[in-house]
Amino acid sequence: MNKDDHHKDLDEILAGEPSHEAERLREVWALAGSEEAADFPNPEAIERVWQALETGTASDEKPKPRPRPERASTLRRVRLRPWMAVAAVFLIGAFGVVLWLQPVTRTAPLGQRIAVSLPDGSQVELNSGSTVRYARRFGQERVVDLEGEAFFDVVSEARPFIVHTFNAQVSVLGTRFNARAWSRSMDPATTVTLEEGRVALTPSARPEQGVELEPGQTYRIGSAMRQPIPPDDITVDVATAWRKGELVFKDQWLGVILEDVERHFDRDLTLTPRSLARKQLTFASRNPASIEAVIRDICVGLKLNYRKTSTGYEIYSGDQ
Repeated sequence: MNKDDHHKDLDEILAGEPSHEAERLREVWALAGSEEAADFPNPEAIERVWQALETGTASDEKPKPRPRPERASTLRRVRLRPWMAVAAVFLIGAFGVVLWLQPVTRTAPLGQRIAVSLPDGSQVELNSGSTVRYARRFGQERVVDLEGEAFFDVVSEARPFIVHTFNAQVSVLGTRFNARAWSRSMDPATTVTLEEGRVALTPSARPEQGVELEPGQTYRIGSAMRQPIPPDDITVDVATAWRKGELVFKDQWLGVILEDVERHFDRDLTLTPRSLARKQLTFASRNPASIEAVIRDICVGLKLNYRKTSTGYEIYSGDQ
């Protein structure tokens, strides 16, 4: 039912009511419509609607003194006219439908990793700062949106399982794989590493250039890529080291490494000069006890210095 149908039903309900009462319900309807769907069934949002309904009865009925309850009740006891009761049921039903249609969004806080169970039973492990969004109930396709990094353990069934990133699509039937897709990185790209099963990775802008991966292979779709290249072989443990809380990078830019370190420890890092961001480094910290220990090891490897700041650390070259 669209918005015009809703207004038509409301007008029919109010047809026989006095104009001042009809106007009151329209105010209640407008208040309910202004609430975000994600606020329901938030008690504060519902309370605002109930208070508006109660106000509509106050002018016609004298309040009767009642003994004060020992504790506040979570149930509202409002004497509603028949038209108000019908409208309240209609509103609550509409809220329920809107809420059901809203996608679920889960985000791993900075400095933490979380596990997410999808409606089909598939499991997702989110790296620090990453977000997944999916429907409360899957339809003919199981579709997930990803911003950040996650490891997927997909239940095998006939319905396709699709992961959308900012620039690519990953299609599978049942498999285990790591997906990394930071759209705001200094090196924005979608990188998929397959542990078992098969996946197809396709650039959103060039769907004809899709590539199928086999276990132990990785593939990267970056913003500057114009022609498909063969997948690379990789040790899966390197791509999924974050699942153990480790920081492992192979021939990676310093700027990208520091982005991961920032998310891992929830601290700010700066480079002086900024050109240091494109220095390449192979680095592994299997048990990163503190951010300072990680930065110290990075600086030793690149012959750089570091110092504390009010929000984190600054890494700088020796001539600063």
